Amino acid sequence: MPFFYLLLLEIFVRLNSMQKLKVILNSLLIASVGVFGVACSQSKPKIVEKDGAKLYEFNAGDSKFVMNPEEGALLMKWEVKRADGSVRKVLHWDENKVRGDITNVFGGAPIFFPFSGISFADGKANMWKTPRGEVVPVRKFGFIDNGKFEVVKATNNEIVVRFIQTEETKKSYPFKYELTVHYKFYPKSYTLEMYLENKDDIALPWGPGHHPFIALPWNKGETHDDYRIWVDANHAWNIDNAKGKLIDTFYEKDSCLNNPKVSGRLYSKLSTPVAKIGPKHGKDDVTMIIDDGKVDYRQCYVVYGKPNKTPYWALEPWAVPPLAAGKDAPVVPVGETGKFKVEIKIP
Repeated sequence: MPFFYLLLLEIFVRLNSMQKLKVILNSLLIASVGVFGVACSQSKPKIVEKDGAKLYEFNAGDSKFVMNPEEGALLMKWEVKRADGSVRKVLHWDENKVRGDITNVFGGAPIFFPFSGISFADGKANMWKTPRGEVVPVRKFGFIDNGKFEVVKATNNEIVVRFIQTEETKKSYPFKYELTVHYKFYPKSYTLEMYLENKDDIALPWGPGHHPFIALPWNKGETHDDYRIWVDANHAWNIDNAKGKLIDTFYEKDSCLNNPKVSGRLYSKLSTPVAKIGPKHGKDDVTMIIDDGKVDYRQCYVVYGKPNKTPYWALEPWAVPPLAAGKDAPVVPVGETGKFKVEIKIP
């Protein structure tokens, strides 16, 4: 028993009742101050400036996460220190880069808003029809992967950022809203939560997405031939971005990553919103879960990579398939807040 408690017990035995009560109350006060002092003292992430960017480093157990939160709310790196001292990259990232969007930097884990994939309206690509009947431009994958954000909160294991709207983004999404992004980091996982607060007088459609580039292979001597993806789907499409069509294609829940036909495949009609990528033996998978396992018929996963050519395979959880803008996207009612969540974890 700690010395403090032995001393307290001795005093308690020797004092009268009133004195005992005072001792008890004072002891509880000291203990509560200690507890609340610990709870309120949250350490901050390490911040490093490089090429004009502020990079935030979060450490959780053997995992290290690096973000550029103010430019794209971009999670750049996730590295794990192994028992033998070596480091495994979970996310692929070019060490020379500090920023970029999905069109010119293939790495990290970009996020998409207002919609995932390409949009079409009146036969024109990169356009969509709003609930008010306007046809407005919207870039493929939206505009936040290279958008500006402000940091609202940052502790040693989480960060909250708020999207800064511009005149250009208002042309693509002409509504009153607030978009916040919340990351939480753990020793063997992280969660992404996107919140759309509707401040307008009309229900707002949206279809956010996440685009993690999973680094492959993980060990020396391995190739993409040793890896596979698994998606709990019942259907698959190929995406014709030029014509704005989804084309039925062959699918299999378990696919080897030496097959070039897997790239570009969109898995839909999910039995559960769960997908995995990892070695063929089925161990050490990277597992992804959309919205805590709650199924929505619009959820899908998109796969991208080149067998034994790219240092990654992307496995992308989306809230909606392409072409959903203005047609079949989820809506956030007036005065309410919509949420999209992705959890990515390793064993």
